[in-house]
Amino acid sequence: MMISPKILIPIFSLLCIVFANNENLSEYDGLKVIRVLPVNHFQMISLLNIEDDIDFWRRPDQINRFADLMITPNNSQRVMQYLSSRNIGYEILIDNVRAIVQNERNQMAKIRKQLEMLRGSDITVGFWQSYQRYEAIENLMNDLQDKYPNLVHKINFGKSFEGRELNLMRIGANSNEKKPVIFIEGGIHAREWISTAFVTHFANRLLIGYENHEEDIKTLMETFDFYIVPLLNPDGYEYTHTKYRLWRKTRSTQKSSSCFGVDPNRNFGYEWGGEGTSSNPCSEIYPGTKAFSEPEVKAETDYIMNNLAGRALVYVAVHSYGQYLLYPWGWTDKPTPDNDRLDSMAKLATEEMAKRYSSKYIYGMSTKVLYAAAGAGDDWAYGSASIPYSYTLELRDEGYYGFQLPPEQIIPTSEEAGDGLIAMLLAIQKNDL
Repeated sequence: MMISPKILIPIFSLLCIVFANNENLSEYDGLKVIRVLPVNHFQMISLLNIEDDIDFWRRPDQINRFADLMITPNNSQRVMQYLSSRNIGYEILIDNVRAIVQNERNQMAKIRKQLEMLRGSDITVGFWQSYQRYEAIENLMNDLQDKYPNLVHKINFGKSFEGRELNLMRIGANSNEKKPVIFIEGGIHAREWISTAFVTHFANRLLIGYENHEEDIKTLMETFDFYIVPLLNPDGYEYTHTKYRLWRKTRSTQKSSSCFGVDPNRNFGYEWGGEGTSSNPCSEIYPGTKAFSEPEVKAETDYIMNNLAGRALVYVAVHSYGQYLLYPWGWTDKPTPDNDRLDSMAKLATEEMAKRYSSKYIYGMSTKVLYAAAGAGDDWAYGSASIPYSYTLELRDEGYYGFQLPPEQIIPTSEEAGDGLIAMLLAIQKNDL
């Protein structure tokens, strides 16, 4: 059984990639992305059984819902046979990844050169017309601190496995240790570039809105202090720019394996190692040898516990893709005591997200709406750090572009997601403070 053909992704704009000149394009030879459709429980289990061996871009989460996976020359025949023997329908979405990568790399280099000529001394000019590297993101934080010294304070909270600085921005009017905190985390999964782009865009939106006396922004900036982490996994992120665009995990070495990295969003110490993880170090959902084994995760959680305990009111981990707004639990299908409150705020936010561009975001408890993922950040924030409003936001799109969302969608994605977040925070400010 084959899935009826859908609108296929335009090759030109599928992969939004900026690569260093030394990238080895031969790594993409023969890579394909296929979409599968499990229509019964047996097919769902069959797909989950091969999760250790396959890079699922979109995990199988429900019957009659698409999942996307990447296959290689080494496993393509075996995977196709496996799917066919279980009558699992599929469609090839990307037939030649290398050609797409080469074409898009050239185009993005051209865009970046044009923007550098236009930008001058203001780094924000054109910043969200393309995806930025680690150094540019660091420079942006420095520039925002220089431009808005009374509103922005850049804070170092640790170093990555490879020694890169982990920095956040504290943004707020009249910041002090009594103000409730909104904590926003981006870039934990390396290949989810839109996550970091949105987080930096939202920070800039707060600052411009406050400067322009926008009433809603003024209320938020005077009520809350925002702690914004644009890029929690800088090693993996840089690796996606210089070596392999589709890398997901950290870049730490593993004593028991030649495979690199840990899934940082399975490395938090709340119900660590449970459902939705794998003990295989080569798996994309490997949680590490122990909770908080990754310096990036440990640095962030230590900072929250040591500096923001009792003040943090909202935690939002930003990911892609799928267009979801999720809340705990991710380790069990039993609801939290605050399920109704979390649900009502998520409903409000997703309704607001739909207004500008009619984008549909699905909301609900992680294990009900998506899939189990023990050791995730939002579960830790709610269960260990006692942050009452803890969410995971999965940005655009619904699967046609996947992790390679075109750069022309950075601003509209950031606008609609920001609309929802602002509406939710205003409601929390009104109801809880």
